[in-house]
Amino acid sequence: MKHPVHPMIVHFPIVGWTVTFFGDVYQYFYGFKYSDIIQIVVTASCILAVIAIAAGLFDYMRQKPTKTVISAFEKHMYWALSAFVVFSIRALMPQLASVETLQLACLISSGLGFIILFYAAKLGGELVYRHGMGRDIGAAQSGSATNNDKSS
Repeated sequence: MKHPVHPMIVHFPIVGWTVTFFGDVYQYFYGFKYSDIIQIVVTASCILAVIAIAAGLFDYMRQKPTKTVISAFEKHMYWALSAFVVFSIRALMPQLASVETLQLACLISSGLGFIILFYAAKLGGELVYRHGMGRDIGAAQSGSATNNDKSS
């Protein structure tokens, strides 16, 4: 595959959800100082995740995967969708939880989402670096030879 789209987009929800988790940790210990900003970040990250998920499916459909790649892709997809669901619940948390339990509920949901996200990202890395998904291996090998020739 020449130009996969998913790797270019997926960083945005990952960063947003990471900021959400650390923002929720800060909120839990220091209060609701930045709650509006964190709410915007988690909501925007969920919207961007929908785009990243669609791009991942699009990139996957352009491949001719083997059975092991299909299994690895499905694991990555299920864990990434789980992170999306947990952070979507986190985005709705101000409407779902009472004021007394809101900080703890936000912290628990974003903490769980962050752990799931970490594992999904690990599986995504394995798809690329172990299974070669999204890489045009023949072009990469010939490209590395021409790049070495140009540098000499």
